[in-house]
Amino acid sequence: MEDFGEILDLDDVSLVSSFDSMDLIEEEADWPARCLDAIKVGDKVDLPRSYEDPSRIVVCGMGGSAIGGDYLKFWLLTELKVPIIVSRDYVLPAFVGKEDLVICVSASGNTEETLSAFYEGMKRGCRVLVITSNGFLETFCDDLGVPLTLIPKPKQPRFALPYLFFPMPVVLEKVGLLSSDWRKEAEEVAEILKKNRDHLIVKAPLEENLAKKIAMEAYGRIPLVYGFRHYSPVANRIKCEFNENSKVLAVNDVFPEINHNTIVGFEAKDALTKIFTTILLRDYDEPLEIKTRIETTKRVAIEEKTGSLIEVFGEGKSLLARMFSATFVGDFASIYLAILYEKDPATIITIDKLKKELKEKVGTQEKIKEAVNKLKR
Repeated sequence: MEDFGEILDLDDVSLVSSFDSMDLIEEEADWPARCLDAIKVGDKVDLPRSYEDPSRIVVCGMGGSAIGGDYLKFWLLTELKVPIIVSRDYVLPAFVGKEDLVICVSASGNTEETLSAFYEGMKRGCRVLVITSNGFLETFCDDLGVPLTLIPKPKQPRFALPYLFFPMPVVLEKVGLLSSDWRKEAEEVAEILKKNRDHLIVKAPLEENLAKKIAMEAYGRIPLVYGFRHYSPVANRIKCEFNENSKVLAVNDVFPEINHNTIVGFEAKDALTKIFTTILLRDYDEPLEIKTRIETTKRVAIEEKTGSLIEVFGEGKSLLARMFSATFVGDFASIYLAILYEKDPATIITIDKLKKELKEKVGTQEKIKEAVNKLKR
């Protein structure tokens, strides 16, 4: 393995702070309060009677703004009779129509793929709702009279997950698809995150800080994040946080699918497999078939073949609490890994360059603005 030099001390508060230009660790630590506040924000929105009982829920977004749709889908996977579809593209699926509720989510309000999906939804006469902090989407809603959930402007969109997720179950409650009982789960989310926070912040020493331990294990390696069912979107979220915060490549996958393909990859030479650290997202109440798959996969492949292995167990009675508690750990870990690489977790230089070039060469945002203006006539 390449020598990455002296490993920084993650227990040094001033050192960690020197790399964290936007104080994103504090931003993350404020999640317990933000989860509850996000519900209040969602409660303020009035929906027309015509929005009730939709045939499908279509969540449109990209990156950190789309992941809330995945959480919604897998949280309610075995409960909700109406399908939830997450669309990450400029176009809406051909089957989306007037009977469907299209939720366009963009923290910035300027994500061009989401702007395009908004326009498509309006043109087809869908029941469109927007969750954003400002930007083109806010203006479009004001001009066209589209229901708008206006969230606080985040320091970085990916840290706004509570505000991007919790207004959605509020919407499902308002349109008659979800009972108010889900709010008890949300309260447990805030309680669990608040309880765990003291063990994840910088002041919590390495020996008792799971997020720091994960960062240390992932340092100098490529993280593999594996989940199952409701931890599938959590695995994807953590993978994306390693990408954006830590500035490293990462991979996510899901049980039982990996037992039908990925597991064979561990037959490669150690020189290829030892460059990975495997993070397993676990549950204390795993179904027998899933638990057996995970334990067997650990024994026959992961433990001997990867550079290191670490497990994260979701905490809480409710499914939602377990999903968010595991997310909380992963988010903190990605920030600490950024510090170990002496990176500012806030910056996304490559994405900024890409957006700038797309704006210059394609100008999609302005084109959509013109198209939406025609809808007003």
